[in-house]
Amino acid sequence: KETTTERILHENFFEFLDSEIKRRKCFNDEFPFDFNCGFVGFIGYEMKSECGVQIPNKFSSETSDCRMILADRLIVFDHEKCECYILCLANLSSEDSVSESQLWISSMSDRLSSPEVSKNSQCSSGWSPSQSSKSSDPIEFTLRQDETQYSDAIRECLRNIIEGESYELCLTTQLSTTLSIDPLNLYRELRRSNPAPYSAYLRFGSDLSVVSCSPERFLKVDRFGWAECKPIKGTARRGKTPEEDEELRVKLETGKKEFSENLMIVDLMRNDLGKVCRVGSVSVPKLMVVESYATVHQLVSTVRGHLREDVSATACLQSAFPPGSMTGAPKVRAMQILESLENGPRGIYSGCIGYFGLNGTADMNVVIRTAVCTPIQASPIEETDSVPSKQLPAKMRIQIGAGGAIVALSDIDDEFNEMILKAKALMSGIVTTVNGPCQDFGQCASVKGISHSVNSAVYSPLRTQSSSSSSSSSSSSSADYFPSQISDSQSSNSRISDSPLINDSSEERFDTESFAIDVGSSATNVNSISNDCIQRIIPDRS
Repeated sequence: KETTTERILHENFFEFLDSEIKRRKCFNDEFPFDFNCGFVGFIGYEMKSECGVQIPNKFSSETSDCRMILADRLIVFDHEKCECYILCLANLSSEDSVSESQLWISSMSDRLSSPEVSKNSQCSSGWSPSQSSKSSDPIEFTLRQDETQYSDAIRECLRNIIEGESYELCLTTQLSTTLSIDPLNLYRELRRSNPAPYSAYLRFGSDLSVVSCSPERFLKVDRFGWAECKPIKGTARRGKTPEEDEELRVKLETGKKEFSENLMIVDLMRNDLGKVCRVGSVSVPKLMVVESYATVHQLVSTVRGHLREDVSATACLQSAFPPGSMTGAPKVRAMQILESLENGPRGIYSGCIGYFGLNGTADMNVVIRTAVCTPIQASPIEETDSVPSKQLPAKMRIQIGAGGAIVALSDIDDEFNEMILKAKALMSGIVTTVNGPCQDFGQCASVKGISHSVNSAVYSPLRTQSSSSSSSSSSSSSADYFPSQISDSQSSNSRISDSPLINDSSEERFDTESFAIDVGSSATNVNSISNDCIQRIIPDRS
């Protein structure tokens, strides 16, 4: 059995992770999805120092730069086929391991076959907005750089572009607030109001929760060795009427500024994949396709390539990290310039969330449209006449990263407003989770550091065109990693701590899942997975 340990790493983190995956490697082709247990978590932007980028991190992240959990037990739902898969990693040479896995699979199958419906399904903690003491005051968010400072940074980006230092710079900043909120309820609200294909909810014990509704895939590597990136560059708000919405969509699709933004990042991603893919295999099957979400239209391209046989999924990610859509081009010079303009670390924002499978697969999003929640005090207990005793959500510090690509055609006011627009979906979700639905967002939230109502910060390519021509506790482990505190990545000593994913109680393990692959609703197909083979424990059910 593995026990809680600490290990000092002298090798590169990605090389260490690759060796851990290979040590537990497990291949199969029976499942209709690629993830068959493995490492799940996030890789923060400051991990760029581990990716061959000789740029010392100027700032240290407030959270770990990387956290990975060995997910040796999975419940995977397929909504389209109404099927459920239960997977458990077992050591076939250990009777205890096999027996424990079979017991867990049987227990989970029984629970999923006859689920108990919560009387308060909206909020598992027993708290809901209607039960809390709502605030009549707007929720205030604070910008790390106020409007003047951010505009000055945009101006400096434009100067660097004009002088030939860069073609495109993805400038970012951060908004933050402090309030009592349940991160899981925030995730539920964002799934309802702003659904996105690469959403994720991560909870690491009691000290960190990550709520992401990202629309962007950074990198996927399938079981056949095909790597795919789907960079997003180009954003427009949704219209208030169908006619306006279509007009904004067409303007985005045909805009010169958006075209240049997207094309430069596509070229960058082709270069990143070209370093690790077979010669001649890199292609762009989709170029600048508009995808529409609840609050914005986005311009998305797809870049694909077939990895060389000597390149693993971790090596591919290391080669391409950080996502080019979050840096600019040329990549290294862009990161150097941005390091001097941004007044703090990006942290988890601009990195990626996802998994590395034990079968050599990977799927990672780009961490945008994401709230990072860290508690600053324990959950209070409130007693009233109507509710004798209930636990309210803990007070949380919530951080939201936001930004945009600066190119030669950029307008300073438009770029600032685009940054606020991208953060608005998260801010709106927070407001609704805490105080309930709000008809006028400008009356429900304010941003400290801007000179106008948040409602007036509306980005539209129409304006741009006119203005600029433009496991069980015994076998699960987690890792915290902090390269942002180290300037010389080549000689860094990194701390890895192995600890249980969750406590021994199966009830707790099921109810406090740290990561959800959410693709079903009913238990029909139940399988287990081992190091050497797949064993069907329970027959199919209709």
